[in-house]
Amino acid sequence: MKKAMWFQFSPEAGLVRVGWIAQDVEKVCPGLVEKTEDRKRVTNKKTGEISHRRLRTTTREIKYSVAHMKAFKALGEALERIEAIEAAVFVQ
Repeated sequence: MKKAMWFQFSPEAGLVRVGWIAQDVEKVCPGLVEKTEDRKRVTNKKTGEISHRRLRTTTREIKYSVAHMKAFKALGEALERIEAIEAAVFVQ
């Protein structure tokens, strides 16, 4: 998986966020990516009735709540390993 990317969704708002590309994450952890079929809202001009037309595209979205929990767990495991290595080095 590639490094995190910086995104600016709205130039007017100036909001910059950090995240990953869903397609990159999907290659490594497919369970972290949710696919949603794209739809377009269509209003009938005569009746005013609203419907949704299916598009032929899919949007992928990362389940960040799950990704964050996995990251915290991995960080905790890494810290435990580092502490074990440090303890072994200092014993010698």
